[in-house]
Amino acid sequence: MSQSSQTSTRLSIFIPTANLSTKGTCVNTIAKKEDLFSLINYISTVEGEEKERAVTTLRQLIGNEIENFFESQVYVKSQIEMLKDLKHDVSERIKTYENQLERLEEFALYNLKAMEMDKLKSDLTGHYIEWKVSETVDVFNEDIVPTGYDKKQERQIDIAKVRKALLSGITVPGAQLKQTEYGFISSPKSRLPKKEI
Repeated sequence: MSQSSQTSTRLSIFIPTANLSTKGTCVNTIAKKEDLFSLINYISTVEGEEKERAVTTLRQLIGNEIENFFESQVYVKSQIEMLKDLKHDVSERIKTYENQLERLEEFALYNLKAMEMDKLKSDLTGHYIEWKVSETVDVFNEDIVPTGYDKKQERQIDIAKVRKALLSGITVPGAQLKQTEYGFISSPKSRLPKKEI
């Protein structure tokens, strides 16, 4: 049975009709996204056993949607892992070529110096190589450099230290604990085979 057939079977549950001729009448149909909201409204109009039945149906519908989400999540994560593997392979190949290029450049520069030449241009490609002299600053002893040559350092707050103090009840002027609500989904490692895109 295909995944689409399995999904249709799971979603074949009792959903109240939009136009009820008799209160509490239900029909067996395939659940749609809008059925969720229709069912929530329907629950507020019934009581007793029918309400319990509608609540059960609502839970089934939500459960099916969540299961579909988890299945999609596993598949998407498998694609991410596959692309990460491809990215790693490509990165390794790029690194290999970059190292090869660096060795070729070093070889060319070495030969240029061996010929006691400062610059050489290729008549074939138009490229040229040359040795240049640049001046850089070598600070060999920071202790004796005058303070006027220091860079102004930006102030950095130790967030971990502030948090620890606040949690222990210490008041830190200018700082406070702030609660942020967030959703968390625990996902086991996918055991599904990776699929090609």
